Formats: sequence, structure tokens, C-alpha cells
Amino acid sequence: MHVPHGPVETPASPGPLPRRWGSATFWTVVFLISQTHLARMVGSLDPSFFAMQFALTADEYREIIEAWGPGGVETYREHFPFDLVHPLLFAMLGWVSIRSSPLFAGYDNSPWRLVLPVAAVCDYGENLCQLKLLNDQTLDPAAIDGNFVLISGICAMIKWALAGAFVGLLVYQSVWFWRMKIVSPK
Repeated sequence: MHVPHGPVETPASPGPLPRRWGSATFWTVVFLISQTHLARMVGSLDPSFFAMQFALTADEYREIIEAWGPGGVETYREHFPFDLVHPLLFAMLGWVSIRSSPLFAGYDNSPWRLVLPVAAVCDYGENLCQLKLLNDQTLDPAAIDGNFVLISGICAMIKWALAGAFVGLLVYQSVWFWRMKIVSPK
């Protein structure tokens, strides 16, 4: 048996996986269905669902749950089983889009691949705080822990800022892709 001396030559790396629209399209559709469902569940709340997300003090939180009343609080509570899956869906959308979509060629290992997964972690932090607050408020609305309200609000702000940044990148890349690949391909 012959044993080679020195480095063994191996075939060249096949390079990055081919970029296809399928996976990113799938996760986009799944995300949009989930987002639409959540919006329909909490869309009738007044003050809006966003007021609750961006509340930073116990007084703001208390005013919102008092304005919602028991029916509104129950509607909000009922959205959580879906909202505990939703962050996973948008994290996958971001990760898969950056890693496989032709729109994001060249971004494979950039920090952008982490933007929506980090936003999802923030959403989970927000959801856990909201669940804790809802459980506490059913016992005594006057005893709402302002620290959990603040943490929830900060998590929501970071989540929405990251989601907005991703949408900004998506718009930028869409315009670039349209101009370079569709309007004036080389």
C-alpha cells in the first residue's frame, strides 16, 4: 500500500451553496400568515397593542389594562400561544433569507444574519415580562412591577428597531437587485 508523502491533495471546495428563492419565499409566506393572524387577534384593542408594547412605567401599563377592561386583557392574553411561536418564524425568515436568497448574496457571514434572530430573543424577553405582568395584575393591578414593564418596553423597542433595520436592508437590497439584475443585467 502506497502512503503519500507530504500534503494530500483534495478536490477544491464546491464553494457556497447556490442561492435560490424557495426557502426565503417559504419563510416569508409563513411569517406573513402568522403576522396577519396576530394582527387580527389584537387589532381591535384600544389603546393599541403597540401602546402596551412601548409602555415603560407601571402607571402607563395600568392605564392600558384598565382601558382594555377584562375583555381586552383576555384578548391580549389569548394571543400569547401564537406569539410564542412567531419570533421563531421571523428569526428563521431573517436567517434563511440572508443565508440563501439571491437578494442577499454576499451577506452570508455578515452581522445582518443575526438581526432578526436577536430581535426574536428580544420578543421572547418582552413576552415573558408581559406574561408575568398579566399574571400579577389579575391579583392586584396596583402591584404591577414597574421593572418588568420597563424591561418589556426596552425589549420591544430593540425588537422593532432591529426589525426596521432589516426591512431597510430588504428595501435597499431589493432596489439594488432590481437595478443590477433586472434593469441592466450584464
